Amino acid sequence: MKFFMAALMALFAFTGVSALQPVQAEEMHKTKVVAFHSDTCGACKILGPRMKEAMGLINAEKVEVVKFDFTTDETKAASMAMAEQKGLSALYNSYAPKTGMILVLSKDGQIAAEIKKDETVGGIASKIVTAVADNS
Repeated sequence: MKFFMAALMALFAFTGVSALQPVQAEEMHKTKVVAFHSDTCGACKILGPRMKEAMGLINAEKVEVVKFDFTTDETKAASMAMAEQKGLSALYNSYAPKTGMILVLSKDGQIAAEIKKDETVGGIASKIVTAVADNS
């Protein structure tokens, strides 16, 4: 049940369903997977479903998925606020408004892996699992 809830929360975070909430101490120790998305991005339309499938293959308890959405002015503003709240403002400012990629961060906030549309589901899962193992 715990795995199911973690996977569900990760899925909601990736799809933008979750609301902004204060950062919990346990979230600070999770491997962050940061998606740069826009509804009009062709690469995002390919990468999004693959990411969801990959998240279903791994133990998501140690993963926090953050989605920066550049579709509209509203989603951009919400993404900027989320970046600030999660301590990801520098990353947000460096990459915004680029879309169609996912960055996997090491525990010190450095980019451990970059995922683009040509990555397979297994490749995505592997990159995330490797980062989680390195962050443990």
